[in-house]
Amino acid sequence: MTRGYDRAKRVFDLAVTVPVFVLTLPIQAATALAIRVRLGSPVLFRQTRPGLHAEPFVMVKFRTMLNTDPALGLVADVTRLNFNVTYEVGYAIGLKKRVLLVRNAAFHSSAPAISEVGIFDTPGHLTYENSSELATLMTGAFRESHRNPGCGAK
Repeated sequence: MTRGYDRAKRVFDLAVTVPVFVLTLPIQAATALAIRVRLGSPVLFRQTRPGLHAEPFVMVKFRTMLNTDPALGLVADVTRLNFNVTYEVGYAIGLKKRVLLVRNAAFHSSAPAISEVGIFDTPGHLTYENSSELATLMTGAFRESHRNPGCGAK
């Protein structure tokens, strides 16, 4: 890439993102307030990730994960595999937490299917097609875990 191209791209990026950022500030403020009221503090989630040329950068986004009772374990939706889900599942297993893996059978994606990747073959996963089925799976699995804390979610 040429120096002129890089400069023009930077100018274009700023010319688009700054106005969009300003226009969306009310929505961002409402989102931050809702997260603060519902989930508490902190409102923002920060994570260091590899960027251009493997240079680390800090990604900042709104926190959306609920704080649940850690004794209940982790529910991970593996419908669309991504690094965050894989990391959280591995971390929970490392801490010897109960892990319930679920997959939405009604969702079709071009991303690799859980059965193609194979990393969750041992713990297995349960499928659901709508939110009521998911709620039933979660309620049943965690109710069972209180009776038998060592049971798996297969």
